[in-house]
Amino acid sequence: MIPTDICDVIEQIAQLLSGLLVCQFFRLCERVVVVWKVVVEAVCCLLNHEQLTLTGLLHE
Repeated sequence: MIPTDICDVIEQIAQLLSGLLVCQFFRLCERVVVVWKVVVEAVCCLLNHEQLTLTGLLHE
């Protein structure tokens, strides 16, 4: 029989590992969200800039 102490230790290690994995997953998601926001903002800026230049050219 395995002593309950070892079982407890294994459980605690498993909880720590799963906690770390969850933390890493959330950090990864945060990074992806930040990158996505930057990309979206950059694209919007480019589109707005192009629209402005196009309207500027049309008005001239």
